[in-house]
Amino acid sequence: MTSMVEHGVDAGSAHATGREREVIAAFAEITTEAITDTKLEDLLSLVGQKLCALLGVTRCSVYLRHANGSYRGAAGFCQEAGDITEAVKRQVSGFDGDLFSQEVINTRAPVVIADALNDPRPHRRTMTHWDVRAMLGVPLTFLSELSAKPVVLYNNSFDVLAWSAPDALKLTAPPVMSEKVRATASVRQALAELSVSTPSAIVPAQLAVGLGRRHLMCRMVIEGKQTGFLGIVEVGRSLEALDANIAERGATVLALQMLSERRQIETEGQARDDYLSDLLRNSRDKEHLVRRGPQFGIDLTNPHVLVRFAVDDATDSLTASAIQSLVTRTFASVMSISPPPAVRLPGAVIVMVRLESDDLDEVGHVRDHVSTIRDRLSGDLSLGATLISGICRTPVDYPHAHRDLREMGSVAKSFGWDERVMTLDELGLFRVIVSSGHVKEALHFAHSFVAPVRQHDDGTLLATWRAFVAADGKVQATASALDVHENTIRYRLGRIKEIARRDPTSLDCLLSAKMAFQVLDLAGQ
Repeated sequence: MTSMVEHGVDAGSAHATGREREVIAAFAEITTEAITDTKLEDLLSLVGQKLCALLGVTRCSVYLRHANGSYRGAAGFCQEAGDITEAVKRQVSGFDGDLFSQEVINTRAPVVIADALNDPRPHRRTMTHWDVRAMLGVPLTFLSELSAKPVVLYNNSFDVLAWSAPDALKLTAPPVMSEKVRATASVRQALAELSVSTPSAIVPAQLAVGLGRRHLMCRMVIEGKQTGFLGIVEVGRSLEALDANIAERGATVLALQMLSERRQIETEGQARDDYLSDLLRNSRDKEHLVRRGPQFGIDLTNPHVLVRFAVDDATDSLTASAIQSLVTRTFASVMSISPPPAVRLPGAVIVMVRLESDDLDEVGHVRDHVSTIRDRLSGDLSLGATLISGICRTPVDYPHAHRDLREMGSVAKSFGWDERVMTLDELGLFRVIVSSGHVKEALHFAHSFVAPVRQHDDGTLLATWRAFVAADGKVQATASALDVHENTIRYRLGRIKEIARRDPTSLDCLLSAKMAFQVLDLAGQ
C-alpha cells in the first residue's frame, strides 16, 4: 500500500509539544475507527484527511496493491473538495511510465518530488490533471516488512500477544526471550532501564542461556502505565538505528490502538450498564427497551431471571467495576456462556441470565450453577445471601423482579441468610408476609402454631408433620420419605390432632402449617 500527498498551501510550523498532541490525537481517532465496523474506504479517507491536516498539504491519495501486483486508488481526501475517493478509484499507479511510484515501491522509502511538473519521474498527464506542484510518496507496510526482521508484541508478563516476520525467514514460531534469559542480570538491567528518556534498548545475545540473537526492546505505555513490550529480533540483518526509530514509533501506534480498544470496551460496557439500569427501573418505554436490547446482546423476547448477589461494600477492596467484572467472568466460566449483562448497585450485583426454556426446571439448573458461582466468588468477595428472581418474560417483569429481590435482600440480611442461594419461588407465602411488613407477627404465629407438638415429644411428631406438609398431605409419600409404614404415619397424625387440637389433614391446617414451617425454615429455627 502506498500513500501520496500533494503539496498545496503550507500550514506553517507549530511548537513541538503542540505538534505531538496533534499527531497523537490523529492516531487516536484513526485507531478508534480501525477497531469498529468502519468500511476500509472510509478509514483510508480519514487517514488521508489527517495527513493533509498534519502535513499542511492539499490532497492525499491511498493506493492498495492487488493480487496481480498493480496498485489501484482506494481512497482520497482534498482540503477543498473533501472526500475524493471516487475520483481516486479511477487512478492506477506503479505502471511502466510511473517511475515515481515504482521508486517508492522498490525502495520502500519516502520519495519527494519538489517540482512535479518538470520532474521526469511522475506521470505527466496525471500531474497536469490534478495540478500537482510537489509530491511526497510514502510506502505503507507491515512493521516486520519495514524492518525486515521479526517483530514480537508482549504483555507485561512476556506472553506473546502477536508476532510477525518476513516470509523469507520462514519462521514457524516467534523468536522470544525465555524466562531463563530474562532472569539473567544483564537482561534484567536492560529492561529495567527502559523509561521515558530511554524508550528502547538492545538486549545482548546470551549464548550461555540460549539467546543467540540480539533483541531490540521498546516498552509500551498507556496512560502512564507500562502495558507491554515491542521487540525487534536481529535475524538476517544487523540491528541499526532505524530499527529503534521503527520500534519506538510502532510502540506508540500500538499503545494508542490498545487504548482506543480499551476505551471502546469501557464505553460499550457503560452503555450496557445504563441499559440494564433503565430496564430495572422501568425508566424507558417497552418498545425502546426491546429495540435497543440486541445491540447489547439482550433479547427481551427470551425468558430471563435476575440473580442478586449481596456484597459488603465496606470490606471489599475491589472497585465496583472490578467486582462486576469478576462476577460476570465467573458466570461465563461456570455456565460456558458469554459474560452476561450485569450492573453494580450499592450493596449488590444484579446479573441477568437468559433461560434456555420457560419452565421452573430451568430455573433449578440456573440455581445449581449460581451455587457453584457463589462458592468460587466467596474467596474474593464478602457475600451475603444470593437470590434468584422468578421468570421474567416481558420488559415490565424486570422492575417487579428487581423490587422483590431488593425487599427480600433486606429480609435475608436481617435473618442472617449469608450462606444461602434461594429462588423467590422457594419463599412462597413468606414473600406476601414480607410485602405486608408483618414479619414479626409471622414468626410469632409460626412458633405458636407448632408449639404444642414441639413441646410434647422428642421431635418425632414434629418431623412427621413437617414431612407430611412437604409431601402435600400424601400419607404414602410421607411414609416413603421417613422410611416407615403408612399406618405409622396415620397414627402420628392422629396424635398431632389430639395434641394440637386441629386436624393436620384438613386443607386449612395444611396451608397454615406450610406457612409456619416455611417461616421457621427461613428464620433458621
